[in-house]
Amino acid sequence: MNSVPASAPPASKPRMRSRFADSRTWLAAGQWLVTLLLCAFLIVPIVTSIMAGLTVNYFRGVSSGLTLRWLAEVWT
Repeated sequence: MNSVPASAPPASKPRMRSRFADSRTWLAAGQWLVTLLLCAFLIVPIVTSIMAGLTVNYFRGVSSGLTLRWLAEVWT
């Protein structure tokens, strides 16, 4: 009979970590860093502005105490 002999599966080489995966990891880390820095750049001034409005004496800072007087002045 004309039968095709069964061939053995080719020996597979162990997979090497590609350089591409490493560069993608660094790219993702860089993107996260830029995103977090941008968020801090936008949020920190808001927080400092609110804290300046809440403090009794801006030059002494939070140690001078907190007040809601600014709220009445802004809303009236």
